[in-house]
Order: sequence, then structure tokens, then C-alpha cells
Amino acid sequence: MNYKIQGEWLNLTLDCHLYLDDLFNALCINKKTRYLLRTEHKIQIGHEYITTNPLLKKGSTIRLKVIEKTKPDFISQNLFPLNVVYEDSLILIVNKPKGYLVHPDKKDGLGTLYNVVSHYYHMHKIQRPIRAIHRLDKQTSGLVLFCKIPFLQPYFDNALSKKEIKRYYRAEVEGIIHEDFLDINQPIGKDRHEKNKYCISSTGKSALTHCQVVERKQQTTIVDLELETGRTHQIRVHLKSINHPIVGDELYGTKADEMKLHAYALSFIHPFTKERIQVETA
Repeated sequence: MNYKIQGEWLNLTLDCHLYLDDLFNALCINKKTRYLLRTEHKIQIGHEYITTNPLLKKGSTIRLKVIEKTKPDFISQNLFPLNVVYEDSLILIVNKPKGYLVHPDKKDGLGTLYNVVSHYYHMHKIQRPIRAIHRLDKQTSGLVLFCKIPFLQPYFDNALSKKEIKRYYRAEVEGIIHEDFLDINQPIGKDRHEKNKYCISSTGKSALTHCQVVERKQQTTIVDLELETGRTHQIRVHLKSINHPIVGDELYGTKADEMKLHAYALSFIHPFTKERIQVETA
């Protein structure tokens, strides 16, 4: 379906017949939000406010008053030039450098990617709260997806939980991996002996990482990795578990100038156009 933002209204032109609740189901909108949209007269077709569950006809335009203008809710900092890889009126994808957390512990925190995105929003007069759909470790560089419209965050959260947002990483690991392809399927839990560290644990959460060798060097191996789950430190713990920790991973391997892990590609289905958005960065 086509979409357009006009002020506080999100306008959707339908490409098929469907009931209003079917639209809300596709966007993963909960019952409370649907109730408030109806009772607060925030659903409109033509000049008529909708409070029921009508059959919406192909070609009709439904208007949802869900675009609340607000100042970015984190402090603005121009720490580095923001590398925007993809952007439309709903979505922002940026390339995070190493050495920065994605978000601070509290709203007045500083020194993170959120603060730089806040600066970008201020500079471009984007009056939206700042919401990342997933995270990267501080020493991991690469792509991070932001949702500009809070109304659509449930859609992306659901897509992430159902593994419909594909994330691809490239790492350089210690030693030579002899298999061209391997799956690392080991549960991960907190390390009881070291704070902020994780390990393979029979009582941990299930975790699956797909690994493909790209290049074998003299003492290291370049690998591409795809996550089926999103456990904390998953790639780092899984590669350590097969005795090939990431080069420069001082927590799970040996210390070096920098950790060689980069989130180089991201793929997902756009909530309205249903086109697959796929972006890559070096």
C-alpha cells in the first residue's frame, strides 16, 4: 500500500480489500491502542471518523492520527558525523562506529549513538522520539535500525522477535576455521564468575549463529555470520566456544587495538510497501 505523512496524520491508500482490524493485526497494534484511536477519533475515511471495524475497500485512503510531534527525547551531541545508510519518513538506518554504546542508561546520559541521532534529528527538524529496534555492543561497528514513528515500533519489534529482520556480520577470528560452513547452536547464559560476561550454559537461552568462511589468512580467518537469535554477546560467545575468538575481543579472547566485528548488512520487509529493504555498508 502507498503511504504519506501529512502533519499528525498517516495516510494509507489500500491495494486490497481488508477489515480495519486486519490492518491493525498486520501492524501488530495492541487492543488498547486500537481502542484509544477509535474513542479519540483518530481514525478517518474521507470526512468520516471510524469507531467500528469496517471493510475497507481497495483504493480507499484511511487516515490515522498517530504522528505526534515532540522534541527528540535524548540530549543532542555532535560526537561524530552520522553516517546515514538509508532513510525514509518512517525509518532511519545508520552505520555506528566502534567505541560507542547505542543508548545511554538514562535519558540525560551522554556519549552514545542516541545522542548523535538526537543531534541529527535536531539539525533536520525531525520531531520524533529516538527508538532503536536492536543494539550493537560498544566495540562492534555497523548498521543500526531506528523507527521514527512510535506507532510502528510494535511492527518492527515483532519482526525482530520472529527473525524477520535479518542481520549479517563480518568478523576476523583467531586461528584457521577449516569448515567452509558451520552452525553454532549453543545456549547462552550469564557467567556467574565474571560480571558483564556471558558463556555457554545448559540453563541459558537458546542461540543459533550461522558461520561461513570468506577468507583464510596465515593466522586468522574472515567469516560472515548470520544471527537466528539475538542473545547478548552471542557472536562473541559462540566464536569463543569453538576456540576461534574474535581478533581484539579482550573480554573473550586477547586484547588488540580494536575488535574485528562489523554488522555489515540488514534486511527486512517494509511495513507498508511490503518491499524488502536490504542495505549494506563496508
